[in-house]
Amino acid sequence: MMFGLGDGTFSLQTREELGWCNFTAIADINNDTFLDYSVSSFIDNTDGFTVYFGDGTGNAVAGTTIPIPGSSICRLHAADFDGDGNNDLVMSPVFGELSLFLGNGRGGFSSRLRFEREDANYLGYGDVLGDARPEIFRKPTNEGSDAKRRDGYTSWKRFRRLLWES
Repeated sequence: MMFGLGDGTFSLQTREELGWCNFTAIADINNDTFLDYSVSSFIDNTDGFTVYFGDGTGNAVAGTTIPIPGSSICRLHAADFDGDGNNDLVMSPVFGELSLFLGNGRGGFSSRLRFEREDANYLGYGDVLGDARPEIFRKPTNEGSDAKRRDGYTSWKRFRRLLWES
């Protein structure tokens, strides 16, 4: 980690032993106003992710670890996907199903909400409809892009099939 010094430069790099890390999502997971980071990793032969709780000084403490066997390299994004004011995590492995973990605002998560199995290499989110509700985008391995939107608070539906253009 390199901390910004406010003048366009950064501190010397500090290192944490996190195992084989692939992707990171940064958001306040436990509602203490400090940024936390979630890291998808392969630790002790277990795929999944770990949330590290920041204290506002650059230090972080390992908190929730959620194993997801067979998830391989997964993409992670944090946002309030269910509209309850707490940050949630969405993940997509290269081979496997899109999963959503709803945050409880105290650093914990709901059980895994799974969506249809379809391998996807890329994952993103954003409010493209302008309704203050995020849509999830993923690029299936061998097909066009796919978009999902929240229908109610915990169910998602495919609302548009987009062509993938490279």
